[in-house]
Amino acid sequence: MVTYLIRRLLLSLVVMWGAVTFLFVLLLIIPGDITTQTGDVGKAMTPAMKRNLDRLYGLDDPVPIQYLKSLRRIVTFDFGMSGQNREISTMLKESFASSGRLAFWGVLTYSVFGVVTGVYSAVRRNGLFDRASGAQSILLNAMPPFVMGILLQFALGVMPGPLKWNWPKWTYFPIQWDSGEQNWFGVIPLGSTWKTLILPVITIASVEYAGQARGARTVMLEVLRADYLRTARAKGLSERSVLFKHGLRNALIPIVTSIGLAIPNTFGYAVLTETVWNIPGLGGTISQAVGQQDTATVLAFCSVIVLITIVVTLLVDLLYGLIDPRVTIE
Repeated sequence: MVTYLIRRLLLSLVVMWGAVTFLFVLLLIIPGDITTQTGDVGKAMTPAMKRNLDRLYGLDDPVPIQYLKSLRRIVTFDFGMSGQNREISTMLKESFASSGRLAFWGVLTYSVFGVVTGVYSAVRRNGLFDRASGAQSILLNAMPPFVMGILLQFALGVMPGPLKWNWPKWTYFPIQWDSGEQNWFGVIPLGSTWKTLILPVITIASVEYAGQARGARTVMLEVLRADYLRTARAKGLSERSVLFKHGLRNALIPIVTSIGLAIPNTFGYAVLTETVWNIPGLGGTISQAVGQQDTATVLAFCSVIVLITIVVTLLVDLLYGLIDPRVTIE
């Protein structure tokens, strides 16, 4: 176990280095930089001001020096200053708090509802629920998160004129994320914060929910046809024990793998979701930094997402041994 962990950690360092290097090169070959301004700001910038900004952000250094400085910042988690003249580390803490809470509830939502829907669809194969679930999955897979967010805002927040539902006022939800009114205990929303959270969570969970539901259905169908389940039924075990103790437990490894791989994607969907709901999280900050060509901020935030992906993948691999004792980590 210890040998496996050491080997995986060393491999994770190589993957992290490769990802950071790729991001650095990608940002380097994009034309322009943070000192390249357009509009009135660009017209007012003199060559002297441009040189001062280059010196401030280290853009006048040779490329190898810039690369080594970027690696040092990531290793030490001292990311320097952003184009907004703020500490990137401070921005990262603030953004990760919002994105982390949203991602937590999003992952919990599509994991629970996706697995339950998939398992029930498999048990009731070709029934009405199974067919409706399949149609729903196709619809959600075809709908980008930002479209789902706008539709939810329209239907449950601001539907105008004669189309407005005659529902009680309390059934309408806020259409913007007001950071000043957020009240949290860790990841648990307090007071009216839960009402602000519901629609963004549905938005970010909608895409992965469909994939998890169909994936769980496929895996469960294979398990239900297994010989050991027929043997369990022949022994007189209850259907509930057959399905959950013997069936679902053996189906958990691919399900957990799918959920683990989906967690980093959730932060990717956050770029669109947070833009629609005006959430000051990782996605919104990355989107803004890309528009400003703030390479230091983009590199720092993307590196954190890569780190999250590596950690989640490692944890999923370690969970295999707990889920299925037949799996030995060597």
